[in-house]
Amino acid sequence: MEDEKMQELRELGKKEAEAATCNPKMLPTSLDTVYHVLLKEAHMNEEQRAKIIVSLENEIQELTAKVNKQTGEVKSLITSKQSAEEAVLRIEKERNGLGTQKIPFTELLPLYIAAFIVIALSAYLFFFYSASGFSAIYGITNGQIFDVNVFNSAWHKGFGILLLTLLFPIIFLALGFLINDSLEKKKYPAVVSVLLITLILDAIIGYKISYGMHNYSYNKGLIDEKWEFGLIWKDVNFYLILLLGFVVYVIWGALLNYTFTKHKEIQPDTQLSVKQKEKDLELEKFRKDSKDLGEKIFHLEEDIKTTEELKQKRIKKKSDYEIKIITSIDTDTLKSYLAYFMQGWKSYLRTAGEEAEKEKETWLNNKIEALNANID
Repeated sequence: MEDEKMQELRELGKKEAEAATCNPKMLPTSLDTVYHVLLKEAHMNEEQRAKIIVSLENEIQELTAKVNKQTGEVKSLITSKQSAEEAVLRIEKERNGLGTQKIPFTELLPLYIAAFIVIALSAYLFFFYSASGFSAIYGITNGQIFDVNVFNSAWHKGFGILLLTLLFPIIFLALGFLINDSLEKKKYPAVVSVLLITLILDAIIGYKISYGMHNYSYNKGLIDEKWEFGLIWKDVNFYLILLLGFVVYVIWGALLNYTFTKHKEIQPDTQLSVKQKEKDLELEKFRKDSKDLGEKIFHLEEDIKTTEELKQKRIKKKSDYEIKIITSIDTDTLKSYLAYFMQGWKSYLRTAGEEAEKEKETWLNNKIEALNANID
């Protein structure tokens, strides 16, 4: 207790003792004065109480709006969760009902076209590399880049030469299958390596043919310049070999990979597996959505419960202020106030004031009993 309050109560005790002419029987009336001092402190003034009530009303409105908003969100989430659960049941039913289906001709047509082109290009590359390989190895004899009668010419050179001419294209076809295998396994460095090897082989063939054509023309007296390596970059035959060989080879390799891949895709088991995976991905998505929505609903409902409890507390507090329920009187504080008051009373009497002390105790006991019984 502050010194100022202590001194104030002592002065009040002297003043009351003087007014009561030191009559102990008048002490209860004076003690009522001390009680009303404490009571006045316990009471809030009307202006402050009104402000608190308005503040509580605003808070209750905010809490109500929050609960209404969250309740609406919960309803919306419940609807979304039900939709997700229905989707799960529907997709599970669709997945279980999946079976092999007849492939439409429109889906098979691109495969047929690609397969036909692959077969045609395979025949072309077989003849191209047979003829270009023969010309590169055995030279130009008729002034033509390719010997159209390559197999007949190879036969006249012997069975071994014919066999070599027939097997030489197999190297490039085998490299093409390596490209397809690497693409399926997504080994792209291997693809680049095979293409680089093919380009080098084509460049060597192109160089040999360009060299042979130049020497043939030189020997026939058609040109005067002898062959030098730098002439390769000016020789159209070199680029023609690369165009007709390597570029076509790349196109053939891409179509070969497309044909094999498409053929696997249209297999009944493959199609069924693909469709099942698609349904599994859909199921995973909707199950996750349902789980996430359930967690959101749970947290929102918990938040609504907490908010509603806080709202009820505010309603109760507002009701208490509206009926002017005041802070209960602290009996320890009342005893302390009375002690300082009696110090002032006794100091005025300059005696022990035993009779006054008895009156005070009697009054205090009655007041505490009344407070406990809520009759005050």
